[in-house]
Amino acid sequence: LEANVELPLVLRGRQVFHLLHGELDKAQEFASQLLDLAEQERNPALTVGGYHALGQTLFQLGNLIAARSVVEKGIALFDPTHHRLSNWSGGQPGEQCYLYSAFAQWMLGYPDQALARSEKALAMAKELPNPANLINTLCFVANVRVLCKELVAAQQTAKATMEISAEHGNSFFLGHGTILHGWAQCAQGLVEEGVAEIERGIAICRATGARTWIPHFLGLQAEAYGQAKRIDDGLSSISEALALVEETEQRCWHAELSRIKGTLLLAGSSNDRDDAEECFFRALEIARHQEAKSWELRAAVSMARLWQRQDRSEEAIKLLEDIFGWFTEGFDTGDVKETKDLLLDLRPPHGVPVN
Repeated sequence: LEANVELPLVLRGRQVFHLLHGELDKAQEFASQLLDLAEQERNPALTVGGYHALGQTLFQLGNLIAARSVVEKGIALFDPTHHRLSNWSGGQPGEQCYLYSAFAQWMLGYPDQALARSEKALAMAKELPNPANLINTLCFVANVRVLCKELVAAQQTAKATMEISAEHGNSFFLGHGTILHGWAQCAQGLVEEGVAEIERGIAICRATGARTWIPHFLGLQAEAYGQAKRIDDGLSSISEALALVEETEQRCWHAELSRIKGTLLLAGSSNDRDDAEECFFRALEIARHQEAKSWELRAAVSMARLWQRQDRSEEAIKLLEDIFGWFTEGFDTGDVKETKDLLLDLRPPHGVPVN
C-alpha cells in the first residue's frame, strides 16, 4: 500500500468499522495511527481527517475535554478550499470537526458556542455539492438543536435529514433523523405520534448493525415513554442503554441516562424516591468527573425538583446556585432557562439575582 494514498483510507475504514460496532478502544487505536501517519506525511487534509477520527472516538468515550482539544486543532488547520477528501468514510472532516466541537462544547457547558459551531458546519456543507456530507451534517446539527431544546428548529432539521436520507438511501441517518423528529414531536405535545416515530427510527438504525449512538437513541426513547406514561417501557429502554454503555464504553451519554432513569422511577407507581435520588447523585458524579456542566445542570434540576417535594428547598437552592452560577452563556437555551425558572420558584420574591 502507498502510505500517502491508500493506507490512510484503510485506517479510516477500520476506525469507522470499530466505532460503529461499539469497539471504541480499537477505534481509538486506528484513529491514532491515522493521525500519526498524516502528520508524518505532512498532509494537512489527512491531518484534519485524523483529528476528526480521533475526536469523534474520544467524544463517544466521554473524554470531552480531550475530544474538544483534538477537533479544535482540526478546525484551526482546516481550509475548506484545499482540505477536502475524496473517498472519506463519513462526512467531510472539516465539518465533522466543527460538529464534534459543538457536541463537546454543549456538554461542557457552552451551548451558544455549540450552536455557532454547528451552524458554521451546516453553512459549509451547503456550499459543497456532496449529499453524503450534507446528510451527516444536517443530522448532527439536529442533534445539537435537540440538546439545546430548540424544538421547532430540531424538528425542521430532523425532517430535512429524513427527506434527503430517504432520497439517497442512507438508512442509518434516515433512522437517526426519524428518532430526533419523533423526540421533537413528543416535546411539543404530540406524544403518541412522536413515540411511534422514535420506535420506527430505532428499528431502522438497529437493522444497519450499528451500535454507536444507540444509548443516546434509547435515552430519547425512554424520555418519550415517560411522557406517554409507559414507565416500564422507559425503564426497559434505560436498562438496555446503560448495559450498552458498560459494554461499549460510550460514556458521553452516561450521566443523562442515569438522570432519566431517576425521573422514570419517580414517575412510576411505586414513586421510588430513594432509588431516584441515588440515580441523580450518580448522574451528578459522572457529569462532574467528565466536567460535563450541561449534564450536571440537568441532573441538578432533577434533584432539586425532588428535594422541593421533600421540603428540602434550601438544599435544592444551594445545588442549583452552584452550577447555575458557573454558566456564562446559553441563557436563552432550554436547560439554563429551566434552571433560572426553578430558582425563582424555590426562592422568596426578593431572592437570588439570576442572569
